[in-house]
Amino acid sequence: MGTLKIGRVGLDVDLNDPQEINLSGREDVRSVDISGFLRDTTLARTKVLRGELLAQVGRLVPVVYTTDADLNGMAILDRVDIDMSHRDASLQSVGFIRFSVGVTYLGAYSELEFQSLLSMVDAAEDFSTTPSFWHSPPVGALAYSAGGGAPTLIERPTEDGDIFLAYDVPANTHPTWSVDPAAYYDGAVELWVDDRLRAGRDMPMSVTGWLINGKTMQVREGGFGSTSTGRIEFRVHDGTSWGTWVSFRIDNAGANTIDAWHFVTCIRNDAEAVTVRLVRDAAEDSATTAKHELDITVRRGCRLVSCVYKYDGIAGTHEVRRHTASAATRPAGPASYITFDTLIDGDRWALGCPKAFTEDTTNGGITLTSGALNMPFWVAVAVDNESTGAGNGPGDLAQQFVGQVAESVRAVRR
Repeated sequence: MGTLKIGRVGLDVDLNDPQEINLSGREDVRSVDISGFLRDTTLARTKVLRGELLAQVGRLVPVVYTTDADLNGMAILDRVDIDMSHRDASLQSVGFIRFSVGVTYLGAYSELEFQSLLSMVDAAEDFSTTPSFWHSPPVGALAYSAGGGAPTLIERPTEDGDIFLAYDVPANTHPTWSVDPAAYYDGAVELWVDDRLRAGRDMPMSVTGWLINGKTMQVREGGFGSTSTGRIEFRVHDGTSWGTWVSFRIDNAGANTIDAWHFVTCIRNDAEAVTVRLVRDAAEDSATTAKHELDITVRRGCRLVSCVYKYDGIAGTHEVRRHTASAATRPAGPASYITFDTLIDGDRWALGCPKAFTEDTTNGGITLTSGALNMPFWVAVAVDNESTGAGNGPGDLAQQFVGQVAESVRAVRR
């Protein structure tokens, strides 16, 4: 029994049953067709695999075969054909669905390196925080090069092992790095929906059925697995285990706590970043013509999660705060964030905003100084209460919020 993995989709392969995988070349010797059967324990679960393959068309994906490493490499998934009608009568009620894919094979581990294309535009803010552009390749990445620049490298623990983060990356730099295709997703951000790892963006999602696993930080809705609460929960990995969930809430127009979300959708789902959007009808608006939106983004290697709250009703006073009142302190400056006085699992949590705000030191919240429709904010954690100065303290994380970059990855031949 072996496993063929195309992107995030793992396929069990047993040459003694109909799950056999066939390879065939096309005119270009670097183009390969792969056909076989999708298989899982039930037809419903196999349909999820079907959707995962379709979701990755046009993407850069690793192709990994555990019983023949010579086939391992990176490829562009060009096409996917699925037997939607289940023409094989014997397979109609069990977890087998025919598939065929075509990939453009780019190269093996020894032939390729990856390049992270970074858009280094610092986030606009009402403070004078110095941006620290940062970037994190997969766990186990080698030969990291910033093109002659000299970013500072630090290691952070993840669920998959230590990942390194380069911060103070020089402007106009697109770093290159190498990693075994079999380890391409080590340290990657994952979107889990109904306890299944998902690829792509198009899938049915329930408000309380999703979880973003950034391997360093996780995010979920406060009513996970049950009824929506409107709250958002975060936790951090300390190198040994996941810590306590820490819950935040949004108060709209001064008095209306968002106590439930109605919809959720995936905006981005890549190894380097995942973004989901929560939507709620603004029932408190007299004309019921407005809505609340909350975008949540988790990046690979992060110790901060970026959020943007948007409201298209009447401008008002918006606040984000700890769900359970928690005393907080705003560092001198004034800083673009507050830190919570009480440590959680020995870690110091922080809440920041790039817009001018008034701190609520009693409840642990921030309120925009002037009425506005949009409120960006971020939640971060200094593991082991690390001090600012080495890349992991609250002040460092504030700089990394301003310096977080949009990233896309391509594979290039050496």
